[in-house]
Amino acid sequence: MTTKKVSILISLICLSYAPNLYSQAYKVDKKDSSSQDLAYYSVTDNEFKYKVYFDSINEKAASESIPYLHELYKEILKFNKVKDDLVQWADVSFVSDEKYKSPTQGITRWVIQNQDAAGLSPQAKNKIHSIIGHEQVHALQGQFKNCKNLPRWFEEGQAVWTEDKILSYLTPKEWNERFKNLQEAYKSQSLNEKTVPLEEWGGMGFDIEAIKRQLTPEGIKYLEKHGTTPPGVTLSFTPKDFREKEHDILYHAVNYYKSYMIFKEIEDTIGTEKLIDWNKYVLNKCYTTNEIINTLKEEYSLDISEKLK
Repeated sequence: MTTKKVSILISLICLSYAPNLYSQAYKVDKKDSSSQDLAYYSVTDNEFKYKVYFDSINEKAASESIPYLHELYKEILKFNKVKDDLVQWADVSFVSDEKYKSPTQGITRWVIQNQDAAGLSPQAKNKIHSIIGHEQVHALQGQFKNCKNLPRWFEEGQAVWTEDKILSYLTPKEWNERFKNLQEAYKSQSLNEKTVPLEEWGGMGFDIEAIKRQLTPEGIKYLEKHGTTPPGVTLSFTPKDFREKEHDILYHAVNYYKSYMIFKEIEDTIGTEKLIDWNKYVLNKCYTTNEIINTLKEEYSLDISEKLK
């Protein structure tokens, strides 16, 4: 099959969940599949670019996802400032194979399962927001090339804070339900003796063998060399896969919520616009937890140290 390149300008359409129209047009190029990889749509506008991959039954789903993704990305950028470069979002793949593994190493690609050749399933639409709406904030954090070791509570707090801002507008019913689950986990904290202070919150804490069995041989080599999984690898776990100190599944939900609440307190103290600027400042400086604490004290007379213990 010869490669087809279709360049079109698409004005964003009003979707069922979106009360506003975006006038910004964007360019879509279609690339056919090869023996090494899936076909994909390459999408670019004057702010960002990304690729949407698809297997043989998911071309329509991938095409339908673009307006959803584009509005989602526009909303993310409203609440996060990055350098003046064109933002490179992580790629997305729509596939039917539950065992699909990205052939790329070092390039983030998030996988969304979709079994419906007629288009996006409701489950796939929900995953666009519940997965991509959070993870692309981490893609933005990755734009700050000098910052490799952000405190995890900052990374996740900024991501959940952004989710709250954009998904309470785009998908309020679904977001309210997910946020309620985070709150309930937090309220149950007294029953969860295995939580760790935010300042000590580090890696995912899963058993290494549970990770390796889900990686390709190349992925295992990457893990052994770099000490982390290849960017974009999607993993799934059961409670048995947690390391002993984090066995309780509430652990992560509690810390996500606690991290979000720190960002909410900062916002309530200094305002949304100043928080957006402050986030960029921290990312540019690649601050440690202690440096973040000290900056907030000096600049805004706000002490978050007790909330990190």
